[in-house]
Amino acid sequence: MKRLILLFVALLATLPLFAQDMIVLRDGTIVQSKVLEISSSEIKYKKFSNPDGPLYTLKSSEILSINYANGDVECFDKVAEPAPAPKGTPEEPLFIEVGPDANNQALLDKYNKTRVYCNEKVSSKVLDKYHYKFGVTKNSVLSSDDVEIFFDRKYYVYTSSNYYYEYDIRITNKTDQTLYFDLSKCFRINPDGSSHTYYDGSRQTSVTNVGSTGLGIHLGAGITVGGGNSSATTTTYTNERILVIPPYAHAYLSTHKEVGREVVSTGEPLWRRLRYSIPTAVQKGRIYNYTEENSPGFIRYTLTYSKDADFSTYSNLKMNLFIQQVIGVSEAWSFLLKHDKDFCIVGLMAYR
Repeated sequence: MKRLILLFVALLATLPLFAQDMIVLRDGTIVQSKVLEISSSEIKYKKFSNPDGPLYTLKSSEILSINYANGDVECFDKVAEPAPAPKGTPEEPLFIEVGPDANNQALLDKYNKTRVYCNEKVSSKVLDKYHYKFGVTKNSVLSSDDVEIFFDRKYYVYTSSNYYYEYDIRITNKTDQTLYFDLSKCFRINPDGSSHTYYDGSRQTSVTNVGSTGLGIHLGAGITVGGGNSSATTTTYTNERILVIPPYAHAYLSTHKEVGREVVSTGEPLWRRLRYSIPTAVQKGRIYNYTEENSPGFIRYTLTYSKDADFSTYSNLKMNLFIQQVIGVSEAWSFLLKHDKDFCIVGLMAYR
């Protein structure tokens, strides 16, 4: 077929009597035309039968040759098709999957092998308040090539009706690039099925200290301190959507912060009322152990981040906590840890 096309092209070249340009396509099609413009990637022409008609375009990669009316012949080398636009544009972000780093299993083991035991005598008394401990599921990624997650800074938070634990989630950037976490796409699914997203653009907390004077200072990042000749200093805290973590630095996804009596931000509230999840009445002094397969409750996290400020690429980090132990004690000092306390995620459950 190709030989026949070339032979036909040669014959056309010897016939200058034609008053039109002949475009020979690679599939053997011949277009009678008047060629008006040629570029490296395409040609533009009008049909010979309708010189006042529309302008047509052909890709250079489709053309074998052009036989002009004056007898000249122009052959076209095979032109590669333009490469498709790469994915990862702002209109179509490119997802980059991340897997566990070499130390991920060691971190999982530390959280899961740390256990709790009671120093109270076992009795038949059923408690209305008791403690629990979380483990981390085996498919969780606490450490990847990019980041490492640590449940940090555990402490009590007291209210008028109860007290409970809070933890901060610390994110360490392991790379030499800046990481950007989109808090509107970082969320937690609680054991009761409710969800929490880490960005709330409507939330704003202002704290005023009366009696101070000084210069007004703008600190940026949602923090403004106003003073001047005023008798009060006001600090306004807002929740920024993008959490920026410089190379080899760390920041907190959630952290408990108080200024005076005002709670500016909260950590992870592990006091959720899970009484409907626990399959048995909890007796004083007893410990109920669960595995990942039969655990009565889970907390699921998804964190979305990018190495690009425009999020043209992005990755998801997923980790799940499961209730590993329920401890039949109502006071924190009534149980002890068997291993490293830094890797023990504990909280308080209450029936009321």
